[in-house]
Amino acid sequence: MTETIDNLSELKAELMDRYEIIVGAFDISKSAKIVINSKGVIVLVNQQIELMFGYPRVQLIGQSVEMLLPERLRDVHAKHRVGFWKRPRSRPMGDFKSPLIGRKKSGDELEVQIELSPFITNTDMYTEAVVAFADTAPRVGGDNGDG
Repeated sequence: MTETIDNLSELKAELMDRYEIIVGAFDISKSAKIVINSKGVIVLVNQQIELMFGYPRVQLIGQSVEMLLPERLRDVHAKHRVGFWKRPRSRPMGDFKSPLIGRKKSGDELEVQIELSPFITNTDMYTEAVVAFADTAPRVGGDNGDG
C-alpha cells in the first residue's frame, strides 16, 4: 500500500511539473495569448495580454471574453463565438473587410488581429487566441466571411 501511495505521489509531482512547464511557457510567450472555453469564459491569459489590455489576470480569469470588446460589438461577437463552435477550426478571426477592435481597461480601443486555434479536452472545448496589434503583422488569409 505504501508503494502505491509513493507511486501516486510521484505521478502527481510529475504531472504538476508538466503543468507548470506548459503554463510557464504559455505565460512567457512574446505573443499575446488568451484561452477561452466554449461558453466564452476566459480561463487563461499570459503576460502579454495583461500588457496589451491593461488588466491584471485576476480581473480577466472567469470573465466573459466580450469584456475585451467595446460595448457596441459584444452581442455580435457572442453570436459569432457560438457559430464558431458549430465548425471549429484554426483560422484568423474576422472577415478581412473591417478591423477587429478590442477595448482596454482604460476604455481606449485598439485594432487587433486574432488567430484562433480550437482544442478539446475531456471536459470542454477551448480556443487559444493569439492577439497582435493590427499594425505589427501582415494579415494572412482571405475573405472567409464567418467572423
